[in-house]
Amino acid sequence: MENIEKILELFDRESDIKFNIFQSKNHMNLFIENIREIKKIFHSNDDNSLTIIPSKIKEGVSMITISLPWVGEETELRKTYQLLSIIANILYDNAISLHNAFFTPNEIVLIINDRDAAKVYELLRVKFYD
Repeated sequence: MENIEKILELFDRESDIKFNIFQSKNHMNLFIENIREIKKIFHSNDDNSLTIIPSKIKEGVSMITISLPWVGEETELRKTYQLLSIIANILYDNAISLHNAFFTPNEIVLIINDRDAAKVYELLRVKFYD
């Protein structure tokens, strides 16, 4: 928890950086668009108690966020699970690797390779909007 607070303080000083945090009990994923800027911030950090392992910083991934129109009723939660299943099948059928996924009843976030992002976006658009 200390590291999360320190990281948020670092980003608070750099207010123009947009980021997303996904946290579980013992793990935190931080997604940022400009990797060079982040590396610069962590390297110039005066607080030596905050250690970021460079090998844990992954480049070359994209985040696709799918906002869902419903709110947490049980039948709507089932719709989210159905969508997750459909999306997983689309990725599998097209041999697209998924780095990570996060979901709530009204949002699904996919973390994929940069090189696959446009293809995934188009596949999902065709499936759900055409």
